[in-house]
Amino acid sequence: MFEFLQNALAIFGDSVRVLFRYPKFAIPLFIVWLFIAPIVLYFRFFFNNTGQSFTTLLLLAFGVIYLFSLLFTFSCVVLLELIQQHETGRGFSLPCAISETIRKDLSGILIISLIWAIVWFILALLKALTSRKRGGHRQGASPAEAARVLSGSGGVFSWFGLGISMIQKLVRMTVFLILPAVAWEDKGAFSAIGRGLHVLREHAGEFLASYAGTELAGLVVFLPAIIAVMAVKHAPDIFWYLVIIYTSVAWTFSMYLEQMTVALLFLWHKKWEVAAQEAEKSGKPVPALEDVPRPSLLDDVNDLAVTAAER
Repeated sequence: MFEFLQNALAIFGDSVRVLFRYPKFAIPLFIVWLFIAPIVLYFRFFFNNTGQSFTTLLLLAFGVIYLFSLLFTFSCVVLLELIQQHETGRGFSLPCAISETIRKDLSGILIISLIWAIVWFILALLKALTSRKRGGHRQGASPAEAARVLSGSGGVFSWFGLGISMIQKLVRMTVFLILPAVAWEDKGAFSAIGRGLHVLREHAGEFLASYAGTELAGLVVFLPAIIAVMAVKHAPDIFWYLVIIYTSVAWTFSMYLEQMTVALLFLWHKKWEVAAQEAEKSGKPVPALEDVPRPSLLDDVNDLAVTAAER
């Protein structure tokens, strides 16, 4: 009855083990954090909107959101290219993964990230228009204030804002589920969207369980940073720098889990499709997902090579 929970837990466990075996899977996301964190701090503490028209501010906000969606999408496809290297027996090469992403996946990335940015912008606008205003503009952020913002403790809580954040995460993980069709199946943007949504419909239980599991994991890994910024009032700057470093690791880990869990779900679906086709040809019942051997990046089976050969 709850096979989807077992499937999701198995995928989640594999995702964690893969990271400890191959830390390089997290490198693209850590680089993204190095880009995003300074931009967030700049607009939180230093950007002066005095004299800017409302239209200009909207365009600037959309531009930043599109940049973020582009960075997230690009990093996810690089991770998928690394998986493809491993699961076709070619070993690992981050430069080659980046090169492949630019050479054959860039057009899909640009279109999908633009669609995602439009949805993200609408949700962010709703959240901003319905949230209580924070304190006044600050110049010269201290390390303590930077740590509060980057750990997610610098805002004002609201249930509506929480709901919007949950929807944003749902959209983000859906985009991550779409991207394997770009990286592994060389589909165009709109074909990949249809393919990803098909996989989501087929395995909605596993997807939602992965969503919940990654959310819980994110809360757990961020908890030490949140406790530090809420409980500690006065500390030397080195303490806050350590909190920021920890936050970067926690953020990278939580985002990695989102990308890797849905990537493994997509890969499992590909294996299931092959098994279902073989069952139909031989007149046998179509197997359930859990009846198909789960793909793993920790074994010697090149699952993407196998599925490509058998389809």
